[in-house]
Amino acid sequence: MAKRVEALSKLKQRYPKEWLLLTDVVADELTRPIKGKLVAHSKNRDDIYDRLARTRAKSVSVEYTGNVPKDLVVVFWGAGDQCVGALS
Repeated sequence: MAKRVEALSKLKQRYPKEWLLLTDVVADELTRPIKGKLVAHSKNRDDIYDRLARTRAKSVSVEYTGNVPKDLVVVFWGAGDQCVGALS
């Protein structure tokens, strides 16, 4: 896939309503991803998580480029299976 770092905004335009797996992620001051290397993209989330399991990069991000439903809750897990944050 991509060998260069690309802006997340451009990737969102190129792959609408798809899941993206990025490595070499660069984040803004609020730790939101703003660019990275595209490793995989798919309309199927499970494809991305399967690929993530085989990724050895230190800096990764999984992004969805469509609209996130208002009733969706996202939970972040840290080391030792501890919840480190949630968004709803």
